Amino acid sequence: MFRFVHLSDIHFGQEAKDGTIYIHDDVRRELITDAQLQRRARGPADGILVVGDIAYSGLKTEFEKAAQWLDQLAEAAGCAKNAVLLIPGNHDVDLDGVDVFGKTCHRDLRAIPVGDLALRLSELAAMELNEHPLHKKLKAYREFAEQYGCDFASSERPVWEKDFTKNNQHILRFVGLNSVQVSNKEDDEDKMILGASQYIIPRAPNVEHVVLLHHPFKWYRDRSDAETYLRSRARIILFGHEHIALVQKMSAGNDHEYLMIDSGATNPPKQIDDFRYRYNWINFEVQGTDASHTLAVRIFPRIWSKERTAFIAEHAKMNLDADESKEFMLTCTQFEVLRPEAITALPAPVRPEGETILPTSPNDEINFEKLRFFFWRYLDWRERLNILARVDVLPATADRPVPQTLERMALSRARELRRLDQIWDETMKKVPVDLREPNPFNPGQV
Repeated sequence: MFRFVHLSDIHFGQEAKDGTIYIHDDVRRELITDAQLQRRARGPADGILVVGDIAYSGLKTEFEKAAQWLDQLAEAAGCAKNAVLLIPGNHDVDLDGVDVFGKTCHRDLRAIPVGDLALRLSELAAMELNEHPLHKKLKAYREFAEQYGCDFASSERPVWEKDFTKNNQHILRFVGLNSVQVSNKEDDEDKMILGASQYIIPRAPNVEHVVLLHHPFKWYRDRSDAETYLRSRARIILFGHEHIALVQKMSAGNDHEYLMIDSGATNPPKQIDDFRYRYNWINFEVQGTDASHTLAVRIFPRIWSKERTAFIAEHAKMNLDADESKEFMLTCTQFEVLRPEAITALPAPVRPEGETILPTSPNDEINFEKLRFFFWRYLDWRERLNILARVDVLPATADRPVPQTLERMALSRARELRRLDQIWDETMKKVPVDLREPNPFNPGQV
């Protein structure tokens, strides 16, 4: 079984603009307290899912505040601080980061025939991520997401994938999509764009997909194909943006069962009538035999009580069981394709551009993810490049990649050359003393 804390639309920075700073800060503190209670009752979480709008204006200071709060939430929920999976929402966009070229691309992509979108996006995909006109506005978000391994895989496919598996058998592959490639002050329904490279998610034996997508389907110009593909390929789709809470079990035309979860908002705007702060705990458990498998999805919906000024179970939306949850059973056809005893090699998730795929043990991967978290959280770009240069893992190439891709390539090279112990030691010098950890790549050192 896997347990996750599930949130959306936290809007760090909004409180400074609409005067809700005291109530929002208090609600966030109470959510931490409630997460501690849920952990004791349900068991520790494996991670945190954030379905967009972490910030309010896409500013670095807002993401820094969010990171500190997510640290507290992770500790309360019982998962590692780097065990956060997140995607961008429209409020994670820095509108000042949209330059003239970007504005031109926005107008063009919203005006051309839908049938021409794939070609235009593929032409833009040749550009580096940091120079890409659709991604410059997400610079602060991407630096924040990098510490959690949730930066985009590439300009061509601005997604991430993360696998969760037990006993090297059934894989739940979480896929984070980017719905804000085209996003500005003119955002509206039928104006956002996904692109086929995101919504065409290949089927894979023994893999079921959980998709995180900030905007619901009605917001996309290319929604016809996007909706058809995602409804038939994903087992679960988590939406944000509209600040409503709703769970629907549905079937596609081929009897493909799937679950659509509208997340609700952790901190919705003040102007919404009778708004309620919400978040969830979600359990995923594969059940069945080699011949037939189901995915049991148990949701524990939590809602703010104005009378108790605390989070309680939300009984109004669903007919909850005695343990304050609602379970949905989904038939998992992909888990029937390949029997556990026949598994020789698991299909790998997509990796970010510049990151090498190496055969590693689970502990190696956990330690690498922890190093990445410290490396991006506590070092600025000058310190990161300085360490990578001293350890001599920077790529020797005349065509210098953009900094973020360069650092990712260098970390991957350090992994290949077994120099992560040196990166760890240098990184720990920048980490606050009370947060430093022993070197897992060279036991005995701190």
